[in-house]
Amino acid sequence: MTIPSPENFPISLLFPNLLLILVPILAVLLIPPLISNKTAAISHIPGPFLARYTDAWSLWLTWKTHHHGNRAATLRTLEAQYGSVVRTGPRSVTVLDPAAVPLVYGVRAKLDKGPAYIPFRQAGVKTSLLSIPDEQTHSKYRKLVSHAYSMTSIKGYEPYVDRMVRKFIEVCDEHAASKEPLNLSLWCHYYCFDVISSLTLGSPIGCLEGQDVFGLIKKIRAFRDYASVVSQMPWLHRVFQDNPLLRRVKPSPFMKLVKSTIDDRLRQSTQSKFNDSSSTSTNDRSDLLSHFIATHAAHPDLMTKEQVTISAAGNFIAGGLSPAATFNELCYYLATTPEAQEKLHAELSAAQCSYPAPFDQVKAIPYLEGIVREAYRLHSSSSATLQRVTGPSGLTLPNGCRLPPGIYVGCPAGTVNRDKGVFGADAEVYNPARWMKGYGEGDAEYEERRKVMERTDLSFGQGSRSCIGKSVAQMEIFKVVAALVGMFKFEVVGVARKSELYVRIQRREAQEVK
Repeated sequence: MTIPSPENFPISLLFPNLLLILVPILAVLLIPPLISNKTAAISHIPGPFLARYTDAWSLWLTWKTHHHGNRAATLRTLEAQYGSVVRTGPRSVTVLDPAAVPLVYGVRAKLDKGPAYIPFRQAGVKTSLLSIPDEQTHSKYRKLVSHAYSMTSIKGYEPYVDRMVRKFIEVCDEHAASKEPLNLSLWCHYYCFDVISSLTLGSPIGCLEGQDVFGLIKKIRAFRDYASVVSQMPWLHRVFQDNPLLRRVKPSPFMKLVKSTIDDRLRQSTQSKFNDSSSTSTNDRSDLLSHFIATHAAHPDLMTKEQVTISAAGNFIAGGLSPAATFNELCYYLATTPEAQEKLHAELSAAQCSYPAPFDQVKAIPYLEGIVREAYRLHSSSSATLQRVTGPSGLTLPNGCRLPPGIYVGCPAGTVNRDKGVFGADAEVYNPARWMKGYGEGDAEYEERRKVMERTDLSFGQGSRSCIGKSVAQMEIFKVVAALVGMFKFEVVGVARKSELYVRIQRREAQEVK
């Protein structure tokens, strides 16, 4: 039998066979998106064409803006094209109207979190406060640790922060004496990670000695970058987790430290029950881990040893990188705005602060509050959309747009936090004075303007899912900013970059560390 050469093979025979192969493939690829688009019942909401059928569009947008641009500005472009309610996925809607914030995140809303939070979980963990989807379970676990983050408990943490502030002051003193430029961005991260280590485990991991211990900062930053992108298509995270070639098998040195510290404390806690005079009793400590272990003793069925580990390790993700990045940007704004440094120094001097100053004293200084709040508001990593799921009754947005049940909805914090209708015509500008009473502004007018800003600001989220560690972050940043500006002047060296800010430091006169 003679087999024809490819160039002589009859097309009439080949074409039907190709159709038999291609038609099922196309059906498998196209029919599910078409069905999903139809069943979502949000065809009335405008948005990019591809977003109707695939979350790949949102993943691409997140990756692009994360690495190559400003997500808030990109979303403003979408708003100009489609309006304040934009379809960004087959079942996803992004709302850029600040008036929607109470409806989506308010205490009364009680909307569950969507699957976008799955990639932010630690491997195998389903009970971290950040990623628990339903309100009821979240409330149960939040109550277990809420006392650890109360204002009463925070007073006990202040000595830990003071020690890290003094260490940072020593670093600045050394660079002021040597006149060697300091990479302030790097040391902002060192400070925040040693603070959260001190507050959580009772001692710093040693970053303020001048190193990224365990490569922890680099690893958490890489984890955040990965999770931010993959959160747009959460099923990808399951693929990566289930792949043995990609899954980490051995525990990291950092996790070994956390677990060994917890084991030691649990032993001490057990021993103290039989020996009231034990000087190493967990009850003598005032760090976060002591609260977690006390809760474990009272509620071992819920606050298991594993949950203690989850709560402690999770602090480094939520309480390390985010405050560090915010503090980093705050220092960038201060270093590039010398007049803000001088105005704050004048207020600190008028308040007769000595350093480290008590939190109760510095949090009452209006301009310092403005400086910190502006950094929170403009913090670039707050551009993510905080995803929620519409309930059984659906949701009606302020513009009258109706969302059916089971739709993923969210307001992008970085965009809402720059809304000109709420924060003023200069909303894109770093302006600490916006949080203070303006010249010629009446008391009632200021209170109403401030109330609107507070109600809209998503820096720490809103409602029952707002950041539980907000007060801890406030304390560590207020105290260190007061000390640095009260004792030093910072001058930018070279080109000012948020990711790498080099400064020359000058010691102010007659400022001593207590």
